[in-house]
Amino acid sequence: DDDEDDDRGNSDNCFEAAHLAARLPPSTVGQPFRGRDSLTDLILQKRWAQANSPGAASSSSSTVTSANNMADMPTFRITVVTMSGQEYPIEGLCANEFLISLRGKVAHATGIRVPVLHLVLGEQAFTREHDNKTLQDLCIAESSLLTAIKSAGTALGRGRYALTSKRFNCTDNMQEAIAEEFGRGATVADFAHICRFPRTELARFLDHVGWQGSAFLLDNGRRNFEDQRAGHFFACRNSGTIPLHWLGRDMPRDE
Repeated sequence: DDDEDDDRGNSDNCFEAAHLAARLPPSTVGQPFRGRDSLTDLILQKRWAQANSPGAASSSSSTVTSANNMADMPTFRITVVTMSGQEYPIEGLCANEFLISLRGKVAHATGIRVPVLHLVLGEQAFTREHDNKTLQDLCIAESSLLTAIKSAGTALGRGRYALTSKRFNCTDNMQEAIAEEFGRGATVADFAHICRFPRTELARFLDHVGWQGSAFLLDNGRRNFEDQRAGHFFACRNSGTIPLHWLGRDMPRDE
């Protein structure tokens, strides 16, 4: 019912200068090389050289048993280093363990949430397409040195989001603005996806993404009510007092 109270602004009265909320494409996860600076290049080149030194090559060629006998397989240890230079040992890995499992362990160790975590081995940046490959298939073995990079955006659930650097008007082409700043795979964020999370999780997300005022977004795929009201949906943080001419939606409560 469009007349129920919730957290969504009335599209007919939307702000004329607001940021735009974007959902970033999953395909960019594991591709940290886009838009990196010279310092990042220098760090990655140094680590690539370390990972491909004769000592590293010999230590990463250990023999493993059949991938079908995980319980009997020897375990090994790798090192994950962040862009700040902090090193994290990851132990108890098996050659036939999937990359998605390693992502979880690295996320736990580093505090970088999985949706915004890039893993790099030498010059190979792993994407979601690699998640169902084994560590052996990806040449991750004893003493491998991986780089963990936090990608742009803020994680929420299995997605990641960002606000545009520019402000826009209701009549602007929102999708074109998103594509220009974040790439063709990015889309306008949808309130229907964001509002499903508990309030504490949403508060954390809003703080981290920098959502202080209002931002345009979609609601169930619509930019507005598709009637005479026109405009564009937006979401705005508030203290609980919602203007009478706004619409709203009840948010999930923490369990």
